[in-house]
Amino acid sequence: MNIAVKTPGEVQAWRIEFSRRRQKDRAPLLREPHMVWVQAHEQNLRAALLEKTPTDGLVVIFVPSGAATPRALQGPLQQWMDAREGEQDAPLAVHTTSGRFLWRRGRAMCFGVPNAMQEALIGLIRFSYCELELDNVENEVQDCWVQFEMDVDLMQRMTSRLLRDQWHIENMTMKATKLRARYLKLLMALEVPKSSLPGADRRLFLELALQADAADRLRMLDDAIEVFEEFYKHQREQFAEYRYFRAEFFVEVLILVALVVQLIAPDQPLMVAFVKLSTWLTPFVTAFVHGTEEMPRLVVGLIGK
Repeated sequence: MNIAVKTPGEVQAWRIEFSRRRQKDRAPLLREPHMVWVQAHEQNLRAALLEKTPTDGLVVIFVPSGAATPRALQGPLQQWMDAREGEQDAPLAVHTTSGRFLWRRGRAMCFGVPNAMQEALIGLIRFSYCELELDNVENEVQDCWVQFEMDVDLMQRMTSRLLRDQWHIENMTMKATKLRARYLKLLMALEVPKSSLPGADRRLFLELALQADAADRLRMLDDAIEVFEEFYKHQREQFAEYRYFRAEFFVEVLILVALVVQLIAPDQPLMVAFVKLSTWLTPFVTAFVHGTEEMPRLVVGLIGK
C-alpha cells in the first residue's frame, strides 16, 4: 500500500480505489468477501474536499494533531465530514493509541501522528469495502421485497395463465441463492476477521463494525433472504406439481378417447386409432401443458379435423 505521510505537519489526502479485476503482477489486498485489489493515489487536498463521495473507493485525509492544522482548513475539514444528502447521524468515531478516526461511507479522516495511519490503514480499508458490500446487498434485498409483495399473489390457485410466470420464479430463486452466497461471504468477512490482520487494524475494524451495527444488519439480511428462499422454493414446487398434473391428466384423457374411438370404429386396430388421435391432439396437449395463449385457435383447428 503506497500511502505514506511525507510531511507530518501538513494535511494530506489519498484516494483509495477498489477493483475486483484480477491483476497478474499484484496480489489482492482483500480476499473476503471478494478478492479485491486496492490502489492508492495521493490527491490534492482542495480537490479531495470538493470531490463527491466515491462509490467504488475511499478518500482518506490525514490531519496532524495539535495546532499544526491551519485555521482556514478547520472549517472545510469539518464540513467535509458533516452529513450529506441521504446520510444520517454523526460519523463513526474510533480512538486508537496514536490517533482518532472519523468514518463515513466513502470518506474517512485520521487525526494524530503519522504512525496512526500506518497502524490501522488495512483495517480501515477492509471495513470500508465490507460495509460498502453490505449496503449493496441491503439495497438488493429491499428491491426483492418490492417484487416479493407483488409475487405473493401467485399463492392463489394455480392456473394456466400463471405458468407463463415460471421463468420469473426461476429468476427470483436464482437471485435469492446469489444473495445467500453474498450474505455468507459478508458474515465471514465482518464477524470473523482473519487472524493475520494486525492488532491495531483488527481493533479499528471490529470497533467500526460494532458502531455500524453490522451484526444486526446481517441478522436482518439473513431473515429476509430466508423468506425469499422458502417462498420461491414453494412456488417452484407448485409449478412442477401443476405441470405434472396437467400432463398426467391429458395422457389419461387420450387413452380414454382412444378407447372410445375403438368402440366407435371397431374395424380399426386400437393402436392405429390411438396414433391418429395422438397426431391430431399433440399441438393441443403441448399448448395445455405449457399454458400458451394459442389454445383457442388450436381447439378450433382440432374440431375442424
